Amino acid sequence: MKRTEADKFKDKMNREKVQWYLNSVIVVLLLFFVLGPFALPFLYKSPGFSKTLRIMLTIIVTVYTLGLILASLEIGREVYEKKIAGVKEELMAIGEMRPGSLTYQYQRPQEKKGGFYQISYTYRMKSKTEYVKAEFVQDLKTQIATFKRFKKLMQQWIDLAIRHSQMKIKLAKESKIKLSWSLRTRYS
Repeated sequence: MKRTEADKFKDKMNREKVQWYLNSVIVVLLLFFVLGPFALPFLYKSPGFSKTLRIMLTIIVTVYTLGLILASLEIGREVYEKKIAGVKEELMAIGEMRPGSLTYQYQRPQEKKGGFYQISYTYRMKSKTEYVKAEFVQDLKTQIATFKRFKKLMQQWIDLAIRHSQMKIKLAKESKIKLSWSLRTRYS
């Protein structure tokens, strides 16, 4: 009667009393679902794999890991693009705005008499101050708040654009690595 590979493996396991983490099923689970390429030392220490199978699993785990990295970078890039689109949408909805700060001043501060509003702002690197009639104060407060929102959205857009650019560069580098590796293996 011919012995199967499974029988040979069982005999080998019984003879050597292998640690649980070197069990072939555990090693495969570690390779593909827990540690990825960091489980390769377990693969090479485990007696349950032939040399050919070890090499094949190493290649498969490496390609699998690169695929996961590329997929996560692609997902990250898409997330940044959606966030940027949202910021652009909010920017398109912005109404009247103007920079500056609105203050209430007194001509005679000690007596608190002769009160008036003024707006101070910097435009084209020049400081300006203008007097404001009381009837326009609420409009100016709204415009100033809108300008602050505009500046915040612009900063968000810049932050997202930088991260998006970095993600695209990483993705391009990873794709080149993957492409050059696959070309080498195909034409070798």
